[in-house]
Amino acid sequence: MGTSRVLVGVVVRSLSAVAPELSVVQLRVLVLVGAAGSRTVSEVAAALDVNPSSASRTCERLVAAGLLRRDVQPRDRRHSVLSPTPRGRRLVAEVMERRRAELSTLLERLDAEESAALRRGLVALIGAADPEDGGTDHHLLAWMA
Repeated sequence: MGTSRVLVGVVVRSLSAVAPELSVVQLRVLVLVGAAGSRTVSEVAAALDVNPSSASRTCERLVAAGLLRRDVQPRDRRHSVLSPTPRGRRLVAEVMERRRAELSTLLERLDAEESAALRRGLVALIGAADPEDGGTDHHLLAWMA
């Protein structure tokens, strides 16, 4: 639980320093959509494991804030595709850079043996996780290189 508190603290501080008006869930949507290039609201809802109306409201707030763009599909006007705006991409990049900087500061406090042990543990944890939670996403450990 202590590790979770440390990591959640890093997440919250990095977001509030860049965009205090956004929630962690809204940032998660920006990251999900940005990583895929584009997604539908249904795909966002499935990835977050929430009901589509909740995902739709969150996405609509991000569209209104100018962080996501909604494009209606010409073949089926009931479905639209969300993609990040340049401003949305910049915001995510800045939040992630602040995260990396804070994590780097924490890691500098570890000696080489502690750092290697932490890396092994995190690789094992990521390998055990569901792919939607980053289970195969080893680039997340790049900040420890």
